[in-house]
Amino acid sequence: MSLTRRTFLGSSALAALTTACGGDRTLGRVAQGPIPDRTLDDVVSRALASAKRGGASYADVRFVRRGT
Repeated sequence: MSLTRRTFLGSSALAALTTACGGDRTLGRVAQGPIPDRTLDDVVSRALASAKRGGASYADVRFVRRGT
């Protein structure tokens, strides 16, 4: 099975977000307001660094807020 760009970026972004937000310590908790800019900057830089390490020639990071 070959790794596609979409799969790689999705997985690396999810991993970076999970790490930046506290990993498994946040499971089952409800968000308590907006995410601080410093945390978002960290997530973006980790995701882009991961894409660069993977050899991506282009990558972007997008945040989508979904209501439940």
